[in-house]
Amino acid sequence: MNGTDIKSYESDQGLIVKAKVKRYKNDEKISDYTITIGTELVVKPMNKQKIKHRDRKIKVISFNFSKDYGQRVNVIFLDNNRRGIIEISDLDTFE
Repeated sequence: MNGTDIKSYESDQGLIVKAKVKRYKNDEKISDYTITIGTELVVKPMNKQKIKHRDRKIKVISFNFSKDYGQRVNVIFLDNNRRGIIEISDLDTFE
């Protein structure tokens, strides 16, 4: 099984404040981490053909979960301080 398991946690106001992410490849857990606002991560999609933003370092500024677009985060890229939107399943910790 390849994929990502994401569990989100909401505040009292109904806003998502953190998400627990587990990434799997061939039934083996390759990473397990928690995302909160302000977390610094790196974009590393498991799909090798997905090259947009690969290996760029980011900082999470908010969560953007919707039925239409899936589970994503609003980020700031640390190399040029621009904003963007990245799927949570494409993020990983620094090595």
